[in-house]
Amino acid sequence: MTGKHTPEEKLAVLNETARAMMTELELSALLDLVLERVSLLFGVDRCAVLHVDKAHGVLRLLRSVGYDSLGGEEFSIRVGEGISGWVASSGLPAFVEDVKTDPRYVSGVRGAVSEVAVPLRRKDQVIGVLDIESTSRLSLGDFDMELLTLFASQCAAALYNASLVRELEESQRQLETRVREQQVLNHVGKLLGDVLPLDDVLREILKLANEVLRFRSCAILLPEHEERDVLRIRAAIGYPANVVEKVRIRKGEGITGGVFRSGIPRLVEDVTRVADYIPGVLGGRCEMACPLIARGRVLGVLDAEGESAGCFSEQQFVLFSTFASQAAVAIRNAAMLERTQAVYYQTISTLANALEARDRYTRGHSERVTNLAVRIAHRLGMRDEELDIVRQAGLLHDIGKIGITDDVLNKADGLSKEERGEIEHHPQFGNNILGQLKFLRDACHAILHHHERYDGNGYPGGLLGCDIPMVARVIAVADAWDAMTSDRPYREAMDERKALTEIVGNAGKQFDPDVVRAFMAVLGYEDRAA
Repeated sequence: MTGKHTPEEKLAVLNETARAMMTELELSALLDLVLERVSLLFGVDRCAVLHVDKAHGVLRLLRSVGYDSLGGEEFSIRVGEGISGWVASSGLPAFVEDVKTDPRYVSGVRGAVSEVAVPLRRKDQVIGVLDIESTSRLSLGDFDMELLTLFASQCAAALYNASLVRELEESQRQLETRVREQQVLNHVGKLLGDVLPLDDVLREILKLANEVLRFRSCAILLPEHEERDVLRIRAAIGYPANVVEKVRIRKGEGITGGVFRSGIPRLVEDVTRVADYIPGVLGGRCEMACPLIARGRVLGVLDAEGESAGCFSEQQFVLFSTFASQAAVAIRNAAMLERTQAVYYQTISTLANALEARDRYTRGHSERVTNLAVRIAHRLGMRDEELDIVRQAGLLHDIGKIGITDDVLNKADGLSKEERGEIEHHPQFGNNILGQLKFLRDACHAILHHHERYDGNGYPGGLLGCDIPMVARVIAVADAWDAMTSDRPYREAMDERKALTEIVGNAGKQFDPDVVRAFMAVLGYEDRAA
């Protein structure tokens, strides 16, 4: 002992420390307080707090000061080994004035001379050890040992309370994690009942998986359309664009391809130790890959990578596998929807082509309208999903004319009032044909209203201005342009300059002025736009 403090001063420090420890429930801060007060009370600068890990029969380091060779918080010593281990095993304090004379001593400080260790007891149970080492000889009397033992008992009570708080906080975190995991799995379950496009389902799966696992990168790999044994990335988070674009993995190749072939999930704690790793992200060290299996068939692979070895736990791996099994069903449903929609769309397109084949004057009309409408829409800054609607509506805008007789469609003379009514009914008839197909719902809306006028004098609804769907306003201009510049049974094609003048002159009347300006820009006549 250095003898810096009188017994009365030490008791005063002890009482003040006891009050402070009882109000500090944050374990890290409490450990710092304990070590600080030990140094103050006993004039030492090397001390440590260790706790008993009963499951493994060792003392593990919680916090220390002054040691340079304990290996940080990973340090441990078996119960019964060394002076600290003996104290943990016996429950008795120990003071060794000269460690060279004690066979129990295990070196902790280079040049250590003396060591003191006292048990941290909670009721009749040793929960840890407070250990002091010194490079100068310590001289402790009975009062000092009693004081240190009393201090240790107060530390034990405070540490026990702080540990309880930490355990409660950890339990709460685990509960919150389980709730979040269950919520995400429920969201995936909802995807099974939703009718969504495949790309939307893939993006939602990655978003939900990331909410739970917080991984650095994750990808869904599905087979190429042309080569069923080759996987490509269909959706990804955290992967460079060039990797997403270029990566192709054959069945059985690498970790992912192996899972695709075997249908068995795989967790690789350190990819640098396996020969079959295919780099996906720079610095990837840990990888887990789970097959997407539905109806006994492997549809693809859900793959995640982390930046440190062993960063994915077994618990995360189990959750990831469960997630993949549910996601696979959603992907299968979306893929079936995609195929069904493709068949419907092809069937209807065939009908549209058959309709145009009835009249040599309108052959190719829908395709030309579509191409021009897409260019106009792009000029207007419409999004990709809106461009898809423009394509659908453009190809199918006249599908309702299937219900009109050839005599009326190809009549060279003027139409009667009844015949005009029949022609004007074709948008409604087209909507009736296509309206049952959910994936064409927005296109149907445009088809129904592509003969509305901007001034409200069109049909079938007499909609005015911006009440007319934007896609319908685009189709209206493209349709009118192609109709005017094509031969018809009752007239020859109009001169393009005259047709341009007609469209510009009807901006704000028949046509949306913004669409007309975009149309003129597409054709290279911006200076003549309304």
